[in-house]
Order: sequence, then C-alpha cells, then structure tokens
Amino acid sequence: MSSGDTTDELETSSLFTVLGALRSSRKGKLKYDRNGRIDLQDDTSEICDLKNVGDLERVQDSNDFSFSQEEENEATQTACDAVDSDISKFQDSNKTADPPERTKKSKSMLKLEIQQNTEVADPVSPASYHIKSLYYQLEQLRLEQDCKKGSEDIIRDYRKEFEAKIRLIREEHEIKHETYSKERAKRIEEQQEKQELERKKEKDEMIKVLNQLNERAAAQSTRVTEKIAAAIRTEKLAASSSLQKIQKLYKDYTDKINDLQQKVRSLGNQGSIGKENQEFFDQSQQNISLLMQEAEENLQSLTEEKAKTAQKTLAAGFEKIQQELSIVGDKTREALEAERLREQQEKEEQERKRAEEEAVARAQQEAEQTAAAAAAAPPPPPQSAESSSREVPFYSQLAQKVEVLRKKQNECAEAASSMVEQRNMHHRAKLAKAVGIINQLNSVNSSANREKLQKIISLLNGKPITVSDSQVGTENNPAALAFVKEMLASRLVSLGSDKQVANMAVYASFIFSLWIHFPDLGELILFRLYDTCPYLVPLNPQRQEGQSDVDYCKSIGRKWRDSREEGAPENFDLYLKRMGNASRLYSRIIAMQVRQGSHPHGIQHGWYWICALLSLPPVSGTTATIILGFLETAGNAMLKAYNRQFQKVLNYMIQNYIPCIEAVTEDGGIGALSLLKKFLETFVKTGKINQPEGGTLCHF
Repeated sequence: MSSGDTTDELETSSLFTVLGALRSSRKGKLKYDRNGRIDLQDDTSEICDLKNVGDLERVQDSNDFSFSQEEENEATQTACDAVDSDISKFQDSNKTADPPERTKKSKSMLKLEIQQNTEVADPVSPASYHIKSLYYQLEQLRLEQDCKKGSEDIIRDYRKEFEAKIRLIREEHEIKHETYSKERAKRIEEQQEKQELERKKEKDEMIKVLNQLNERAAAQSTRVTEKIAAAIRTEKLAASSSLQKIQKLYKDYTDKINDLQQKVRSLGNQGSIGKENQEFFDQSQQNISLLMQEAEENLQSLTEEKAKTAQKTLAAGFEKIQQELSIVGDKTREALEAERLREQQEKEEQERKRAEEEAVARAQQEAEQTAAAAAAAPPPPPQSAESSSREVPFYSQLAQKVEVLRKKQNECAEAASSMVEQRNMHHRAKLAKAVGIINQLNSVNSSANREKLQKIISLLNGKPITVSDSQVGTENNPAALAFVKEMLASRLVSLGSDKQVANMAVYASFIFSLWIHFPDLGELILFRLYDTCPYLVPLNPQRQEGQSDVDYCKSIGRKWRDSREEGAPENFDLYLKRMGNASRLYSRIIAMQVRQGSHPHGIQHGWYWICALLSLPPVSGTTATIILGFLETAGNAMLKAYNRQFQKVLNYMIQNYIPCIEAVTEDGGIGALSLLKKFLETFVKTGKINQPEGGTLCHF
C-alpha cells in the first residue's frame, strides 16, 4: 500500500471516529430534508445532546475532497476539543435543571439564526457542512440553556406568587374554619338543649302512658281473675255434675254386673261370663273406682276428657252386659226347656223304673231261687239259648227291646240316606268334619272337652258352629240331623271301646252328657253298644243251622277280615279285648253319678243285666271277660246301691257260675277266667271293690 493511500485512510478513519461519536446519541437523530440538509424547521424533533448530533451515514467523500495532514489534524483537534467542552457543559447543566419550556420568541430566533447560518454554509463540501451543522447544533443547545434559565426565573416568580396566594387562602380558610367551629359548637349546644328538652318531654309522656297502661293492666287483671274464678267455679260445678253422673252410672253398672253374675250362678255349670268380658268388667270397675276416689279428693282432677272416657267405658260395659244378659237369657230358656224335658223324662223314667223294678224283683227272686237250688245240686250243664229263653221269662222282652232299638236306628239311617247323594256331598263332608272334633278327647284339657261338647250340643240343636273358618249346621234339615246323630253314635262307641281306651272315662262322660240332653241319641248309642257286644243285652247268640261263618261272627260281635267267605275271623284275643272294653264303657255309663235329676240309663240296669247274664249259659272266654269288665268299673257302684243283695249274687257267682265257666272254657279263654277268679278272691278277702280309674263322676 502507498503512503498516499495510507494518509487518506487515516484521514478518513479520523473523520469517521468523530462521526461515530456523534452517531451514538440517546435522544434521537436529526432529520434531513430532501436535499440532504438538516431539517431545523421541525418543532417536534427532540434536541439531541452532543453524544448523538445526527445521522452521518449519508456523508460521502467527494472525489476532489482532500485535507492536508496538518489541516486535517488541526481541524480534527479543534472540533474534538470544542465538542468535548460543549458536551461537558451540557452534561453539567442537565444534572441541575429540568429542561424548561421554550418560549415562542426564543424558538423563532433560534430557527432564524440556524437558517441564516445554514444559508451561508457551503453546499459544495459535505464534511464542512456537517461540521458546521454540529456547531449550529451546539449553538442551539446554548440558546436552549438560556431559555431554560429564563423559564426557571419565570417559574420561580410564579411560584412565589402562588405561595403568597396559598398563604392568603390558608389564612382565610383558618378564619372561616374558626368561625364555622364556633357556630357549629353553638348549634350543637342548642341542639343538645333541644334534644334534652324533647327527651324530658318524651319521658314525661312515657311515664304518663305507663301509668295509664298499668291502670288498664290492673283493671284487665281484675277482670281476668274474676273470669278465671268464674271458670273454676263453672268447672267445679261441671266436674261435680260429671262426678254425680258417673257415680250414678257406676252404681247402675255395678248393679247390672251383680245381677248378671247372680243369673250366671243360677245356671250352675252351664252358665259363665266370657273371659274377655269378665276382664273388661273387672278392669273398668277398678279404673272408674280410682277415678271417682281421686275426684272426691280433688274435684279439679276430674277433667272433661276423663269424664267422657269414663262415660264411654261405662257405655261399652253396659253393651257387654247386655250381650252377656242375652246369652244368659238364652241359656236360661235352654235350662228351663231342659228342666221341662227332664221332668218329663223323670216321669217317664219313674214309670219305666217301676216296670224295671218289678222285672228286677222277679229276676232277683228267680236268681235267689236258682242260687238256693244250685247250692244243693251240682253245677248245671251248659244250656242252649232256646232252653234258656224258655226258663227266663223276660228273655223275649230283651229281644223285643233290641228290635225296637234296631228299628229306630234303621229309621235314623233312612232319614240320613239323602246325605249320600251327590248334591249333599259337600254338606256331608262339613258335617263329618264337625263331628270329627270328638276324635281327640282327653282327660287333661277339660276346658277343650267342654268346648267340643258345647259345639256338638249346638249342632244337635240346629245352631250353626264354626269348623275350619266355615259354618255348618242342621237347622231345618232333618236328614243332616239324622246323619249327625248316627255318626256320633257310631264314632263314640268305636272310640270309647276300641280306639281311645285310655280316655274311656272321658268318652263315657261325653256320652252321658249327650244322653241327658238327647234321649234319642242315647238309644242309638245303646244300640251301637249292643251291636258291638250282644252279651250286654244280655244275649247269648247260638249258631243256627246253615248259618255262614260271616253271619255267625257278626251275630256275636266278632269282626270278619273280609266280607267274603274266603276271609278269616278277627283274632280271638283282640275280640275278647274289644268285648271287655265295650263292657267297661257300658258299665261306666250306668255307674255315672248324677248331680241333678235322674240317670237316663242308671245302675238298676246293671242289676238287671248281671242277674239276666247269670241265667244264661257261659261262653268260653267271652262271659268271663265281660263279667270282669263290668265288676271292675261298676262293681263299686253296685255294692253301694244293693250292698248285701249284690254280695249274694257275687257269692252265687263264685260258688255256682264260675264252675260252669270252667267247664266250657277252652285254651283261648283261660286267661280271662284266671283274671276273674283273682278279682273275686280279692273281693272275698277284703269285702270291697275299688272305684275304677278316673272315678264315676261326670267330667262335664
């Protein structure tokens, strides 16, 4: 590189160094017009400081522009010193003062001077132009500084004037405030005095109003007290009236209950007050008695509600009493009817008893004659039924009696035959279910037994009864009534002598109770007993010529396992057991003690039967079994009724009839004969016969 090129390069770099310092302005850049000159006419452009005096990027070196080394150095140094000096002054002035507003006059002068200086500038040399522009700019800054100082003086004058005005305003304000405070304090004082007067006036008025209210309250209290006293007197009068009414009702209530109880007691065992109603009567009497006692001690305790409750309770009690009286009335009518029937039966029984006593006397006389003859002669040989019937005069009467009973049973069966028809099957089933309640009688639950007896009596009287949530009855239905009687007779004999032997005493009492109320039913039961055991008549059926095994077994009460001839007869031991139980059931019935009235089939029939039986030839096993059953159950009652006469009969039996039984006894009857002989030996030793198990009193 040549020395000339080096010099140009240094000169250019020195100029660019100055221009670079001018380009780094923080305030903004100068604006240029279209000709490349600085636009100083724009009022909106900011005044830049010396660190940024314009945008010099457009400065271009002309081809003929050149500086000598000395000129360049001198001009550069001079420009730099001036710039540094002005920059320092400008920075110092900016630290102590805020830029003031420019006045229009100074601003116009500045623009004029810059414009004049700009017109003098040489337009040919850009570098000179720019350097001069910098000086113009510095001059502009100085002018601005002068404007700033002038503005500060003006502002200072304005401030002093403003502070003076402020002090004046403050003094005036303080005077006004003091005046206002005094006036306000005066107004407050006047207002307080006025309020105090108003409060005093209000207080006086309030006291006056309170006095008036107290007077009114006192008057009202007096009126209320009088009303309360009047109400209390009214309540006491009402309570007293209610108490008197309750006492009167209670007295009537108690009298009616006593009357009811007296009527119930007059019915004896047939009358009783329902358990629920009796509990209601007892509880209501106790509650109302306590209520009246409390009311007598403190009348105010009897409130209207309590009085109404007591009256309702008494009303309900009167209704229940009326119900019970209606029931008692029905039972009384039934008892009167039963009493009428009983008297009628007693008359008939007396007539029948006279006839039977005559027959018994004849039988007893003949038995004594037979016993006297037997004592002197050896035991008689077994006799046939035909020969015995000729020797016993009343045998034909017995057979006739059985035929009469059979006829009644056939009539009953014929009357009940329509119940077998298909249209009556449902009613028949319900009746059978109603009769079926007798299947489970027992000696433990006597109340249940009585309830069942009452249902059966109601059913026989035509009243409906409830069975399994449905009602069934026999009213206005003779066929249904006949069916019930026939079924009852058959069931009772079967249960008492075969299927429910352990409860035989209960079934005997049940039969006895029904027999008292329904004599026709008793005759049907008696026929069923005779049909079960013909020896209870007594009869001694003999096998007829040409008679089949089935017919012969039926005639002596022995069951046949098959209706055809190919079947077999009932086991002999079972047969003897049934005969003995039938004898015990029959003996219990005739030995039953009667509390009132007469027995429908009493102990005299036992004397008649035993005397008639001893006139018949014995049968192996059967005769010993039925005699033992009779003596075990009715022997005690017979001793009490006939005493020495019955002892004579027993002695005759031991001495004369037992040998006859021994003569005909086969293997199957040895056990029964041994038991009979043992029983008679005990009687001979002790001279007495014990009561049967369960006694002879009726269970109902």
